[in-house]
Amino acid sequence: MYTANYLKKGEYEDVTVQEAADLIDKTPDLVILDVRTISEYNDGHIEGAINIPVDDLENRLDELDKEEKILVYCRTGNRSTIAVELLEEAGFLNLYHMYEGISDWREKDYSVVQ
Repeated sequence: MYTANYLKKGEYEDVTVQEAADLIDKTPDLVILDVRTISEYNDGHIEGAINIPVDDLENRLDELDKEEKILVYCRTGNRSTIAVELLEEAGFLNLYHMYEGISDWREKDYSVVQ
């Protein structure tokens, strides 16, 4: 299960593409964080996602609220793993990691916007 009740303070939870889609549908205040490059983001991203490339994330932490629920993704899960670990170390409390990435999201026919 991927609800905040199951998260230990300061730990992130890995979620599948299906679980991420459900989380997006059921959590109106969810922040969707795309940590790919700007050009990758512009080629297509999950609707409502904000873009902070993983290389910039440490310097832009103040743009995010440590209390908000944040779903993090990248293309295949590598950069998002780095990002959720960085966020966790910085004290973010409600982190979800779409470990399969947007490539799997697209493969499973979920929509993206440009």
